[in-house]
Order: sequence, then structure tokens, then C-alpha cells
Amino acid sequence: MEIFVKVVECNSFAQAADDLGISQPALSQQISRLEKEVGERLLDRSTRPLRMTHVGKDFYAKSRNIIDAIQGIDGLISETRSGRAGSLRVGLVPSLMHGPVPAIIKTFADSRPDLDLDLSYESTTVLREQLADARLDVALLYSAPKVGGFAHTTLCDEPFLTVINSDHRLASTDEISFGDLKDERLITIPREAAPENHDALVVACLQHGFSPNGLTAPGSYLSHVGLVSAGLGISFIPASIARLAISNISYKRLVDPEVRLESHVCWHSKRSSAMIEAFVNHCVAKITTQSIDHTRAIHSEVHEAPI
Repeated sequence: MEIFVKVVECNSFAQAADDLGISQPALSQQISRLEKEVGERLLDRSTRPLRMTHVGKDFYAKSRNIIDAIQGIDGLISETRSGRAGSLRVGLVPSLMHGPVPAIIKTFADSRPDLDLDLSYESTTVLREQLADARLDVALLYSAPKVGGFAHTTLCDEPFLTVINSDHRLASTDEISFGDLKDERLITIPREAAPENHDALVVACLQHGFSPNGLTAPGSYLSHVGLVSAGLGISFIPASIARLAISNISYKRLVDPEVRLESHVCWHSKRSSAMIEAFVNHCVAKITTQSIDHTRAIHSEVHEAPI
């Protein structure tokens, strides 16, 4: 079919043979074999230039469509293998929607018009389950899975801040030490949600001679901002969330010691693909400079508390 289409479009056996890199007798044999299989003459060889028979015209149109379709499939397979096309199911914790991550996901999707992107927002626990059950391809988390089969790459780290109700006595200070929190009601995340982050905050409290006393609240860091706004205590949040402007809360630097938390992109190593690899590489490449600039901006905003 490809040889026949080439002959028709070149309108010459000699030119078609040259373009295809075969001898003219071999090309003529191929056309004759095709006509025998079809059972009809496709070309009128008695005229110059060549002319298609009525059957040949119909056969050419259908052949052209089939060849174009096959080339389209080949192109799609090639794009999929290279991570340029296909589908990607990404889950992330809601708190990460307030940092540089949304812009990074957008630039990835914009660079791949044929990408079918499915984005969902869930708690860390739910995202881990969905990743394990192959309901997600990639998850963006503050806590990397520590079980076998999972792979992860650190995206960036950022400092924890304290979030305080504007009526609190510490709201007028520029920064807060862990020692200042000894007698306060502290709202913390459950340890199973992000063990390393939870433990880092507990250790910092223990260094000042106390254990966190207050509410252990499930959900995202965003929900903790709401609990602080309701006057239920003081909480710790990633610096990126400080862009949330709520009238009755203040964000403060947390010092002595400064505690940082990492964000990770996670996937199942046995289900890796070119698309997942492309997404991970894109995130790592894009988030580095953006997160640094973003953190600097947050620090300057926090100094102007309350927000």
C-alpha cells in the first residue's frame, strides 16, 4: 500500500523507486503483486503520465487514510514511550496547593497537550493507600512512604511557622521560641500522618523540657489554621501556607530551634513509566528555584504579621 501510494503521489515509477531506495523492477513487481491480490488493475500503464483506474482511485484514498492512521498510532506510541503523551494520576495533600506546586503542575501539563491529567486532593493516609492500590501514579506528600516498593524524591524543604490567634499574648512578637510554648495548648498532626514531621516538633519541645499539650487534629495543615482561628490553640504549619490571609491569625517565625519539613514526590517503583519519570524530573527541576524565592517572600511577609 505504501509503495502504491508513493507511485501515485510521485506520478512516476522511476521517482517512486528512487525515493523508496529500491530498484524500479522490484517496485513494478510489488505493484503487480498488489493488483493480483486486489483482483483489479489499479494503474493504467499505457498512458503518460500514469493514471489511476476507477478502482485505483478508491484504493488510493482508503490506503492514504490507513497509512495516516498507522503513522498516527506510531506517533502516539512514541510520544507515550517518551513521556510526552498518555495519562497521569497525581494526588497531593491540600496544603501543597498554596506553594509553588500548582504552577509546576500547570507548566508540565501545558508542555504536553495530549496529556490526560487527573488531579486529586486527599489526606496523606488516603494518598498512600491510593498509591499502594495503583489508583494513583504519583503522590506529592510531606511524608515519604517508608514501606517496600515505594520510591520517592525530595522536592524541597521549608521551615515550620507558628500560627497564632491575633488575640493571643504572643501575637505582637516577631518570632517565637519553642520555650515560649511550654504552657500553651498546641495543635499537632497525628504521628501516623507524617512521622518525621511530628517527631521533629516533639523533639524541639522536649529540648525545652515539655511535651506538646493540646489537640491532636487529623486533616491537613490548612484545617489547623481554622482551628487556631477558632481560638483552640497554637499550631505549626509549613511556611508556604502563610500566603493565606485570615483576619484574626498571625504567622510567626519559629526558632530555637528552627524546624523544617520536606515535601516529596512519591511513586511505586514497580509501576514506573516514562510519564512518571518525566513528571518527577520536571518537578525537581522547576521547584528548586521557585521554592527558594517563595520561602524568601514568605519570610518577608511574616515579619509584617498579623496577616
